[in-house]
Amino acid sequence: LLKPTIVNINETQMNGSNKPILKSYSSFSRNRTTRIGGGICTAVCNSIKEQTVCVEEGGEEDEWLAVRLTHVFPALTLVNCYGEQEGSCVGRSNKEEVVARWGRLLKVLEAARLRGDHCLLIGDMNKHIGNDHLGVKGNNGEISGGGRLVRDLLEGGQWRLVNAMEEVVEGGPFTRRDPATGKESLLDLWICTAGLAPHFKQLYIDSSRKWEVARPVRRTGRLHLTHTDHYTMVASLHDLPAARVAREEQEVRWKTGSKEG
Repeated sequence: LLKPTIVNINETQMNGSNKPILKSYSSFSRNRTTRIGGGICTAVCNSIKEQTVCVEEGGEEDEWLAVRLTHVFPALTLVNCYGEQEGSCVGRSNKEEVVARWGRLLKVLEAARLRGDHCLLIGDMNKHIGNDHLGVKGNNGEISGGGRLVRDLLEGGQWRLVNAMEEVVEGGPFTRRDPATGKESLLDLWICTAGLAPHFKQLYIDSSRKWEVARPVRRTGRLHLTHTDHYTMVASLHDLPAARVAREEQEVRWKTGSKEG
């Protein structure tokens, strides 16, 4: 039985002020305002809810929200994002919109990194990142416009793609199976600051569907379960110092640079 500390959900399909209710968790959510579908939620277990605050969320139709968790040291800023679909079809985003939305998100990521936080970006990014040294081994070779933006971020060396860390990933590389064609793709990305990367013990991709997620949909007067076409992903992190312990260690250090010390 999984009892994660943090739960991230993309495509909650909720609107207005509605949000998922999870027993023993406190939820932060963002729903679409002008279109149907979408919706994101980040839920934290109640034991750390007093140390968690929503610090930013996307404007207009940007589907992301950032929560800051201060029970660890350094603090962890976790950004839950549902990326736009690229293309020229109705309802999809053109190149200019993709670049503009990524720019707004990047400001939040970099602000968290520069204030000294660990930072983790998670979600269905809808970005194809390829299979070379900046992509993921075993992935499809396609690189989309949005994927190139992700690769530009990774190339600087201050951010790491957890999906590409072969020593911790299990069940990958693909994170989605098309229900119509059976074709697999990698669209759900985990991107973290370089300092957080060593703390990843495992990133498990449930391609065998042990923990398949479904939602009830009413058809012809009856409820039917509609299963997601994305695989559940579970990350385990270790050796993140508790903020209380880190503060106590700092308080007992001698100030050898002054006479008082």
